[in-house]
Amino acid sequence: MSGKKYYAERKGLASNISLDFEKLRQAFFYIYKTLESKYYLQQAIGYVCVDAEDGYVQGRWGSNPKIFVLMELRNDSLWPISSNIRNYSESDLFTMIEFLHDHVSEPTKGQYHTWNDCGWHYYEFDQEVGQEEFRQQINRFLAVYDKGYNLTQGGEIQIIPPSGMTPLITQPIVTQDPQNIDERVDYAVRTYLHHSSGLQEKKDAVRTLADVLEYLQKSNIRFTKKDEGTLFQIINEFDIRHHRKNQQGVYDKELFYEWMFYTFLASIKLLVNYMLKTGQQIP
Repeated sequence: MSGKKYYAERKGLASNISLDFEKLRQAFFYIYKTLESKYYLQQAIGYVCVDAEDGYVQGRWGSNPKIFVLMELRNDSLWPISSNIRNYSESDLFTMIEFLHDHVSEPTKGQYHTWNDCGWHYYEFDQEVGQEEFRQQINRFLAVYDKGYNLTQGGEIQIIPPSGMTPLITQPIVTQDPQNIDERVDYAVRTYLHHSSGLQEKKDAVRTLADVLEYLQKSNIRFTKKDEGTLFQIINEFDIRHHRKNQQGVYDKELFYEWMFYTFLASIKLLVNYMLKTGQQIP
C-alpha cells in the first residue's frame, strides 16, 4: 500500500465510504500479512534458522510468542492472528492493533542466509519508521469505520474529533507546571477520545478539565469576571463535579459532555496561551 490518494479521494468524492466490522477486520489482516512478509515483526517474534539451536532464534517476545501475548494482553484467543482473527470482537481487534503498533519495526540491516535457502535474518531495526508506516496504513481504514477512529502516535485508538476540532486536540499544552496542567489535560483528552470511553469516562474527562480551570483560576490565571462566572456556572450547576439536589442532572449527557469537553479544553488553551504570551507564572 503506497498511501497515495487517488482522484475520487482527493476531490472528496469518496468521503461517503464506510466500512463495516468485517471489512475492517479483513483490512487489518491484509496489513498484518504485508508487514509480516516485509519482516516488520522479526525483531519481536524472531525467526527460524537451520544453524540455530532448536532451529529458532528468539526475538524480543522470547521462546514462546503465544505465552508472551497472553501475559501482555491477558487474553488467550488473540495469537496467532491467522488462526484467531475470524473470532475477533471489535475490542479484540482494537487491542491487537494497539499491541502490534508497539512491536512493529522496519528492518534496516541484515543478511540473507543462503544455506538451504534459510532466508533473511535482520539484526538492526527502526521502530519509529515501522510504527509510522503501520499507522498510515491502518488509519485509512479506521477513519471510515463506524464513527471514525485514529491510531495516534502514542499507539492508542481514539475517536476522530468533530470537524474543526482536530487542531484543538493535537496542539500540545506545555507549561512549567506539567503535573497540575499538562498531564491532566493530556489525561482528559486521551480518556474522552478513547475508543472504549462510555459516559462515565467522558464525565471524568470533563471533570478533570474543570479541575484544571479551577486550578488556573486560583493561580490568578483567569478570564474577566463576567466570562469566568458564566464558565463556572456551567461547571458547578450541571452534575459534573458535585452532587447536589439543585444541580441540573437531566440532560442529553452524550451531547452536553461533548459541548463541555471542547468548551473547557478551548478555555484552558486560551488561558495557557495568554499566560505564556504575558510571561505569567503559576505561583
